[in-house]
Amino acid sequence: MHYIGKYQKAEVDGLSVSVNLPHAVKQQFDSDGNEITQGLPPYAPVDLAVVDEYEGAPNDWMRGSAKTGSFFFPVKEGRGLWLDFNGNRGHKHHVAVVVSIQGVNAVTGQKMVGFKPRLERYDEKCPVHGVKFGHDRFCEKCGFKWPPQNYLATTGTPSGSFWLDGFRNQKGEIRQFIFTPEEMERGVAQHLIGDDRVFAIGVAFFLSKEPKPEPKFDPNVLRSAGIGSLGGGDAYKGGGGGYRYSWSGGSSWSSGSPKIGMRSLTKRHFAPPTVENCVRSNDTMGMGGSDFIGFTDVDAGGEETLELAGVDSTRFEVGAGARVRQTVHSDPESLDFWQDEPAAVIYMNYANEATVQEILGSPRVDMTAGGEGFMKDIPTGDPPQGQPA
Repeated sequence: MHYIGKYQKAEVDGLSVSVNLPHAVKQQFDSDGNEITQGLPPYAPVDLAVVDEYEGAPNDWMRGSAKTGSFFFPVKEGRGLWLDFNGNRGHKHHVAVVVSIQGVNAVTGQKMVGFKPRLERYDEKCPVHGVKFGHDRFCEKCGFKWPPQNYLATTGTPSGSFWLDGFRNQKGEIRQFIFTPEEMERGVAQHLIGDDRVFAIGVAFFLSKEPKPEPKFDPNVLRSAGIGSLGGGDAYKGGGGGYRYSWSGGSSWSSGSPKIGMRSLTKRHFAPPTVENCVRSNDTMGMGGSDFIGFTDVDAGGEETLELAGVDSTRFEVGAGARVRQTVHSDPESLDFWQDEPAAVIYMNYANEATVQEILGSPRVDMTAGGEGFMKDIPTGDPPQGQPA
């Protein structure tokens, strides 16, 4: 096992994303054969290593710069993926993110050539055919309704729900990101853009032109009864029981039986309870400060860490798995509200476990000039005996 330092989230200039790799959600169907929309998979954070720090990192992986960061992490078959942007809620500006999965926009399915991201809204015309939309952004030539925009934003997303679990389809549903071997030919980008795809994920962060208003202190929020249950029935099947979630520190409240695929809220991911942000909970899942590249599992037997081992030459695509309960919320602001250029871009390269193991075992790049920096050519430490101090 290789200890690489605490890079549990990828961060550039105060903007960040955390990567979670839970088990893929399995499809379920009702008695009529209709697919059931399921709850969100749990937290399963994975640490990320910095590409620039390893001599063995592939030459075709992006390197970092003042406004970009390049990271990598291991994947394996049977894993899902979700991206957590809630760490940006404390930023002094509103934040919007454009997500590229292997070169395809996760919200629109459009190719992102060279990942030159920009914020786009689709209010009047189809961006592909240039014709005016019909009702509810319907393009007759495309045969489907377009989403309101190609990004997620804090302006429209409920507090605590700034995350993305999958590709948005044209019904507005989310199909979970899942890692699938290349030869199975189930990758979304594999089908949409073919050889132009990349084996990486890109996130571009855009900031509002003006800072957010200073929050107003409301003493009433400190007095609350029954915060562990929002009531109103089961979020997924209807009837009895409220929502289940963990409060900071791991204790939890529940007004019903545990729900499959719910996410926990901890100090790291705290937000005031709302209907949507309380749908990830798993009391057996730890959010401790692991500082290694690896997977954190939650099974019936408790927490398990999967080390990187074995020979695996598989390349993985990102496919569209089961349907999960999530919404890409509309941004109520116009594009003029946002800055034109991204404030930061994060690239996340992924590879099979054996490849990551090899990279982590390669020599580390010295970014400290031997640890001394500007003093590298100057005598340091205790002076020799007999010489003036």
